[in-house]
Amino acid sequence: MELSLELVRPPFSPRARSLAVSSLSLSSRARRYVRDRGAYYKPSLAKRILAVVVPLVLPIIAWIPPAVLFTRSSQDYYASFKISEDITATLGEWGEDFQPGDKLDISKLAQLFVPGADLGNFLTNAARQARIGYAYVAGVLVITFLVRRILAHERCRRALEP
Repeated sequence: MELSLELVRPPFSPRARSLAVSSLSLSSRARRYVRDRGAYYKPSLAKRILAVVVPLVLPIIAWIPPAVLFTRSSQDYYASFKISEDITATLGEWGEDFQPGDKLDISKLAQLFVPGADLGNFLTNAARQARIGYAYVAGVLVITFLVRRILAHERCRRALEP
């Protein structure tokens, strides 16, 4: 009795077949890359520097300006709270001294115009800086979405080309 040691190949599943096809296309792409650029192709110095710098610069561009704007906005908002506390304390002192039937002293109220104007300026600046910060963050998010969408579309297009 003779034993035959033949290798039996199991039938390929659709998943295995697709992996085989994709690995063939990958190897053909690799061959095309080597044929076009040579086996020892080295990108230029500028491309290598950009490959290192761009991933570091993008988070800095996305994070630093909003952080600065929101910090300044919060500082102005805090300053407006301090001014409003001072105005409230001044009005509280005047309220303690006020007797029903006393006349209204306009000169006292005129002293509140300057702090009131400062309060308005600080609140306006805080709101403006916060609005700019939110718009900047929204712009970064929209640009990020568009770039990711374009790259995904490009990746799908390349995967489908023969």
